[in-house]
Amino acid sequence: MFDDKENFTLAGLKNKKLDKIAAKEALADNSSSGTAVTVYSQNGNVALLTCAHTITFPDTIIAYKYDASGVETNFIESISIKEKQVIYVAGFPEGSQVEILANDHQLDIALIGRKYGAQQGIFFPSFNYPLGKAKEVEWGTLFILLDIRLILRLLPKQL
Repeated sequence: MFDDKENFTLAGLKNKKLDKIAAKEALADNSSSGTAVTVYSQNGNVALLTCAHTITFPDTIIAYKYDASGVETNFIESISIKEKQVIYVAGFPEGSQVEILANDHQLDIALIGRKYGAQQGIFFPSFNYPLGKAKEVEWGTLFILLDIRLILRLLPKQL
């Protein structure tokens, strides 16, 4: 956060060490929640499909000052810089922490998961729903529309 008397612009901050010119520093955290479906669980490796927006946070957030009439100015009030991101899945063993394996912001899908190692015997039931044909769908039929090609494209090659 910068002193109220300072009027830094984004261009004016280039090549400056922010920690040297900041009036104060603060830590903040941001959380979100969502749902995921296990799409892969073999040999201690687990991958879940979720929405990308639930695990995506910007690297940098810039807050600008407002003038006396409430109009946003070009002067920066504060800059938030992401130092780390931790993703947890409730119910997972060993602290529940997972990593982003792949994501596609345009499609708003992401794969998260982790390697436990085959020796630990970790297994989560995977989504296993039979494939069908659109012409077989009738009123009241439960169906889930997934483009398996998109999911397979996101899966890391090492799984």
